[in-house]
Amino acid sequence: MPTDPSQSRGRFRRPWSPSPIEAFELTHPRVSGDLDGLRVLQIGDLHVRRRPGERSAIAQLIEGVARTPVDLVLLVGDYMHRTGHEDAAIEVLERLLERLDARLGVFGVFGNHDSPAFCERAERLGGVRWLVSESVRVERGLRLVGASFPEDFASAVLGEKAKNEKRKASKQELVLGLCHYPNELIAASELGIDVLFAGHTHGGQWRLGRRLSPHTSCDLPWHQASGVLRYRQSLCVISRGLGEAVFEQRVCCPRHAPLVTLRAGAIAGPVDARSDVVRRVVVW
Repeated sequence: MPTDPSQSRGRFRRPWSPSPIEAFELTHPRVSGDLDGLRVLQIGDLHVRRRPGERSAIAQLIEGVARTPVDLVLLVGDYMHRTGHEDAAIEVLERLLERLDARLGVFGVFGNHDSPAFCERAERLGGVRWLVSESVRVERGLRLVGASFPEDFASAVLGEKAKNEKRKASKQELVLGLCHYPNELIAASELGIDVLFAGHTHGGQWRLGRRLSPHTSCDLPWHQASGVLRYRQSLCVISRGLGEAVFEQRVCCPRHAPLVTLRAGAIAGPVDARSDVVRRVVVW
């Protein structure tokens, strides 16, 4: 299975078997020897509707995760499409959680499409730890910071629970963040998050080229609506997502669930790049 992001140059990245899971490697100097090879599966933007005829992509995802060994699963929001679809989304989430088998667990945040009623029911489900402005140590050398919609990383990092944990934290910890909006990259970087996992944009959903997406639902430039972004020493993994918003169609923008293998090494991107500029360092 190809994992080198450079292999995508000149064409769109497309998931390999088991689709829609797409595997690649990402290097960062904060990855310690113990964490080298950590496999992180990112799932988000399911946008489940109540009509059962739309579930073929979900069934493919559930089959794929059952055959994919991972260490950590991060859920990044927008599991339901709109109010009235809560039952269908909970059903899908239950089925998904039954098949997920992650050594370090499943962690999640909520997105802007997830209604209060859905969030309340989801929080009662077993098999997932929901992070709402919270910081947790997953294992030695690895911390997660989660900010559900509306995101507040300052609260997650500086809140009372986070401060108590921070006193015990090693300076060598790798800090992974999860949120829904990728716009949070700069704030996350300022607060010491090494790799942020986000969604929301659907990769543009409708693309006219590798750089051009007429609508991305965020403040990022069109060409930064998916892939991996870098700001200073922080990276942001933006998924193309698995569902659709507004129109139930994708153009030149296939669904995917990124499977990131973290490796020790130099951070992606040119060494002479300005540190105060957001750059896309991996294209998909």
